[in-house]
Amino acid sequence: MGHAVELISLKGGPLAQEFSALGVTPCNISRARDAELIVANTVVSVPLAMKLALSADRIFAWIHESAYFFEVMRTAPGRFQLRELKFAGFPSRFQVDEFAAWIPDTTRLQLRNWVEVPNSTDTVGPEKYYVCSGYWNKQKGQDRLLRLLNHLPVTPRIYFVGAKAPSGLTSSFHKFVGQVPHDDAISIIQKSRGLISAAVSEAQNLSAIESMLLGRPVLLSDIPAHRELKELMPDLLLFDPEDVNGFPARFEQFDRQWNDLGIRARLRIAAQKYFGRDAFETAVKGVLARYRG
Repeated sequence: MGHAVELISLKGGPLAQEFSALGVTPCNISRARDAELIVANTVVSVPLAMKLALSADRIFAWIHESAYFFEVMRTAPGRFQLRELKFAGFPSRFQVDEFAAWIPDTTRLQLRNWVEVPNSTDTVGPEKYYVCSGYWNKQKGQDRLLRLLNHLPVTPRIYFVGAKAPSGLTSSFHKFVGQVPHDDAISIIQKSRGLISAAVSEAQNLSAIESMLLGRPVLLSDIPAHRELKELMPDLLLFDPEDVNGFPARFEQFDRQWNDLGIRARLRIAAQKYFGRDAFETAVKGVLARYRG
């Protein structure tokens, strides 16, 4: 778009090394003081942006967390200086309303993520499996998913990408992949028959979007972020994690979608439409126009 962009990484995290490995070197933090606009990416970056900016009018906060973040971290929203913000964006529409309690006077808008994957192939791996993505924790709901799977006539095999087997759980059937490079995670999804998530909270489920871009069916818990995806992609399936009796029928419907090329094509096309590069560039131009206005 013609803008010069500098990157600043918070101290103590792994991102500085990851960006350096990509050939992107974080700049000296003092350079930010001359910036026309500082993008605070995630809630935890807002205090640093406030420190660097001469005015809150020069900050656009792109907040990826949901309110559940503050509960899990056992911290108050006020710690992140949200009330001082003048301009903020969120990946999902429900966050725009959710954060109104802490940043009531800010111009809040939706800025969806740009999600990109390699060209899809329909070749499954040598074994039939499904994917569940994310660290093993309450928010991602893997324990709820295992309980639901126990009520199926035949338990499907799950690859838990990003999760190691929790203490006390041993399984020679399911596979706990742990943290892997992103390309490897995409390959695992690409060889699967679909993705399942029983998450309690999500801001925007990127692995589900990646799965749909790859033409894989998705079965997601009925939470606000997943309902928004359902509105955009009607073929996406939702389930109530508390409805043990209703889950088998919903899983059977999900399993059949693999053989429905029409459904898989519609999922891919819709995901490209709403989360592709063109949509993201248009949205960013809108952000910059409103910021300058």
